[in-house]
Amino acid sequence: MALYRAVIIGFLLVGIVKITWNVVEENQMAYVYAGGGDSINIPIFGTMFLILFVSPLLCSIVYFPKIAKKIYSFKNKLCARILKIIAVHISYSPCLCLSFYGSVYWTRPHHMVIAYWFYIASLYLIFLFNKDLFGKGYDSLGELQVG
Repeated sequence: MALYRAVIIGFLLVGIVKITWNVVEENQMAYVYAGGGDSINIPIFGTMFLILFVSPLLCSIVYFPKIAKKIYSFKNKLCARILKIIAVHISYSPCLCLSFYGSVYWTRPHHMVIAYWFYIASLYLIFLFNKDLFGKGYDSLGELQVG
């Protein structure tokens, strides 16, 4: 179950980084940036830093089904549900905020391709957020089923 999450999240991260560098190179060759392109370096390295910042949280999102299984092993089911809600919000809130910020920031002329990748990442994170928060357990492959 965690394998498809890891593959898709890894694909999105590599895609964002690769597309960012490709768009910057194409724009520099087309002389879109004034003064040799120094003005774009801060947003580019800010994007790379934020990807590095959210990487541990994305790892927790990848392994969230296993985390939820451990949480639901508690005897007190109310406590387990509260812990699950807290764990989901801790894992997803920074990632969703930075993904939305990246998509809004890069929505500008000559950079829309980067914004599209951030929009796709945001949609996938929203899908996983809903699945992890409102799901009734993890019933695939014989994992935990909470009734």
